Order: sequence, then C-alpha cells, then structure tokens
Amino acid sequence: MKGILSKFAIRSWPLALVIGLCVSLLGANLVAATPARAAETIRLASSAQIYESLGPEGLDLFTEKSGVKVDLVVTTSATAIGRLENGLCDVAASAEGLKSFYKSQGFMEFPFARDALVIVINPQNKVLDLKPDQVQGIFHKSIGNWKQVGGEDLPILVFAPSGDSALYHNFSNMVMQGVEITPDVTTAKSTFAADVARRYKNGISFVNLGAAHGRPEGSRIVKINGLAPDAAGYPFVQAFSLVTKGEPKGAVQKFVEFVSSKEFCDYLTKKRGVLPCK
Repeated sequence: MKGILSKFAIRSWPLALVIGLCVSLLGANLVAATPARAAETIRLASSAQIYESLGPEGLDLFTEKSGVKVDLVVTTSATAIGRLENGLCDVAASAEGLKSFYKSQGFMEFPFARDALVIVINPQNKVLDLKPDQVQGIFHKSIGNWKQVGGEDLPILVFAPSGDSALYHNFSNMVMQGVEITPDVTTAKSTFAADVARRYKNGISFVNLGAAHGRPEGSRIVKINGLAPDAAGYPFVQAFSLVTKGEPKGAVQKFVEFVSSKEFCDYLTKKRGVLPCK
C-alpha cells in the first residue's frame, strides 16, 4: 500500500505543478485585468479673460495640490453658463453676475476675484492718462484723433472684442455707461483685441488686468484720472465668479474651496495682478 501511494505521488506531482501554475497565472491575469482607479476630473468652462487671468499655472497648481484634473473649455461667460445649464460642464467661470433666472433654478455663484478693466495702447503713444469721458469719446469715435487728448496727430484706431463677451458687456456698462462702442476692428476672442491693438502706434483697446499681466512687452496701460489699475479708487473693476448647478460636491467642491484659499489668492495677487474678493 505504501508503495502504491508513493508511485501515485511521483506520477501526480507534474499534474499538481501544472494546476498550480494555471491558478497562479489566472490570479495574475485577474489582477492585471482590474482597472486602475481613474483620477478625478472636473469639466470647467471658463471665459477667456478669466482663464488668462488664472493662467495655466493656476489650474496646474490646483491639480498638483488636489490630484484632480481639469478638463477645460475656453469660451465666453454666457456660453460657459449655457454649458453648465445643459450638463456639458461641472463648473463655469464667469465674468458676469449670475442672472436671477439661474439663481431661481438653484445655480450657485461663488465670487473669488476682482480684476480691473484697463485701457491698452502702443508704448510709443505719448498719452499716459485719460479721463473717463475721454475714454467714452474715443470708443464712441466722437474723439477721433490722438491730438485731441494730448497725443500726436494720428487717427485713433479702435479695437474691441465681440459684443457677446463679458469683457465687452462690463466695459459697456462700467465705462461707456450707455454710450455706444464704435470699433474700427472687432475680434472674436475677447482678449485678442488688446493683443492686436498694441501692435499699432495709433491703436487702442481694453482688456482685464489679469490678462494683460505677463503679456510680452509692447503695450502700455493708460492711467484713469491719474490712477493705475491696482490703485485704491480705480474706477473700473469687475468681479470673477465660479458658478455651479446646485451645491458643489466632491471634486467640484475641492475646486471652489481651492480658488478661495489663501494660497491661490496669493498666487492671483503676486503672479497675475488680480485681487481676491475677500
């Protein structure tokens, strides 16, 4: 009997080895087939001027600190809110105040920054300071030559963003106060008008300070009533907000909390020239 068992063990060990290897390989395949946990991602629709104020570094800083990736679409403020309404994004960044209609539908607004609207000209232009009524006259074209405001004898070339942008709406409301903007050239992207205007000696446009900050040399910001954009009492300042559809949760809540954090506020102020709302 002992001999029979011994022979059976000798003959059976290759089979046991094969079975053991199969089990091991099957287990390894099961582990390999188990997908890695996907990183958290939020879908952000942002106005062009807010994105350029935050800079890509701002979003990278959030991802670095939270581990949450940002899937970004840059558009107008109105379109960003529309994407949020239709479920095409998780959070919108808007440079316009949230309309009461959306508030009644449960949308929530989180102001996080204040950014000045600035007048941009070519650095060769001798005009250093303008009064609000002069700005109105220039962009309405009732003032058509730089010599009328202390500059050279050159026709003024007005560049403006498209009328559906928050930058245009805010400038129209705060600066023009009902006076019509009459541009010579209109650009589709809101912040592009200032980029083009600075290339012309007689050009002028407007943009937000955060977008102008860090631009390549070749433009100058005009003072208003003797005040620089970062000075107390500067008259043209707009607010930036995040908007969510309902109470923010999960990764979206992390993003809302991050843009209100001291670390991010310091980044905005020191790196981008934008002031926090607090």
